[in-house]
Amino acid sequence: YEALGIILHKSVMLIIGLILVALKASLVLMILPLLGASVFYLGNAVWFLKKKIGLWPIPRFDKDILKKLLKISWPFFMAAVFAKLYSTSDTILLSALSSDKSVGWYSAALKLVNAFLLLIAGSLNSALFPSLSYFFVRSRREMNQVFTQATFYLMFLTIPLVVGLIVLSQQIISFIYGPEYLPAALILIFLSCAIPFMFL
Repeated sequence: YEALGIILHKSVMLIIGLILVALKASLVLMILPLLGASVFYLGNAVWFLKKKIGLWPIPRFDKDILKKLLKISWPFFMAAVFAKLYSTSDTILLSALSSDKSVGWYSAALKLVNAFLLLIAGSLNSALFPSLSYFFVRSRREMNQVFTQATFYLMFLTIPLVVGLIVLSQQIISFIYGPEYLPAALILIFLSCAIPFMFL
């Protein structure tokens, strides 16, 4: 259900984005794809809770629960903050050291690598997290087995992906962004070499 929600979210975002691009909408309106897709994603989550679990999400403030949630969530918050800093610092540094054109080429290649990272590794993570949590409590041996298999299959998917991106880098960049972005092909090759380590 999580995967279905993500697919719907990204599809709605893409459709609204393409419509706005076709209509030559202003830059300010380009926030609408994210807003529309997020509302759609929320609706999907509410529908799932009601239809499959029989719950209706009614907000209730409980100080004790809030304290517990804040206590267990701060490491995730810090991880998210540092991940965001890490994922944007390269572009900021590049913009200070080089031209906007270089930032555009780099960002184009990086977007593709991140798309595959989220699509494959992110999907597998979402699917594995409940299983690993379950086995962590009940059977460490099975947890290790699931983790080992997941790592193997992730690498099994990664190698052809990396080879494909390296061999077809120029065609991919030209098809998605146009021939004026062809210098991004070399950047895509270098970033593709990092994919196995990012996936692991």
